[in-house]
Amino acid sequence: MQLAGLRPDVITWNMMISRYAQNGHGEEALKLFQQMRSHGVKPNIKTWTAMIAGNSQNGQSEEALNLFREMQLAGVKPNSMTIASVIAACATLTSSLKGKEIHAYVRKYGFVSDLFVGSALVDMYAKCGNIEDACTIFYKLPERNVVSWNVMLSGYAMHGHCENALRLFSRSWPKT
Repeated sequence: MQLAGLRPDVITWNMMISRYAQNGHGEEALKLFQQMRSHGVKPNIKTWTAMIAGNSQNGQSEEALNLFREMQLAGVKPNSMTIASVIAACATLTSSLKGKEIHAYVRKYGFVSDLFVGSALVDMYAKCGNIEDACTIFYKLPERNVVSWNVMLSGYAMHGHCENALRLFSRSWPKT
C-alpha cells in the first residue's frame, strides 16, 4: 500500500492486526501494531481488543494481560469484548487473584450486567476452582444464554459436582 503512495488508516491497520492475531500469528500482529504506532496512527479500542483477544486465544495470556495494562496507561477505555478477553486470559492462567482484580474492575466500571462478561467470569472462577463464586455470578446474571449455561455446567462437571450439574441441566432444558 505504501509503495503505491497510500497510507493505511486505523481501520486498515485493525483489519490486518486482527487477522494475524486471530490466526495465531502474534509476532506478526505485534510488528504491525508497532508499525501502526510508528506511522503516527493511534490504536483505538478495536486495535487493543484484537491484540488482547488474539494473545488470549492463542495461549499468550501473560502478554494479553500486559497489553491490557498498556492500554489502560494509554487512556483507552475497554469494551465488553476487551474485558471478556482479559478474563479468559486469567482463566487460562488459572489466576484467581488477577481474575478477582478484573472482577473488581468489572464492578467498578459497570460491566456487571453484560452477559458476555458475566459468562467469562463464571468460566474463569470455575477454571480457577472457585465453583461457589462461579455459581453466585451465574445466578446473578440478568439473563442467561447457551454459553452461560454451558460454562456453569462444565464448571460443575470439571470439579465433580455431578448432582449439581444434572439439576442445572434439568432446569436449563426447555419444558415441552
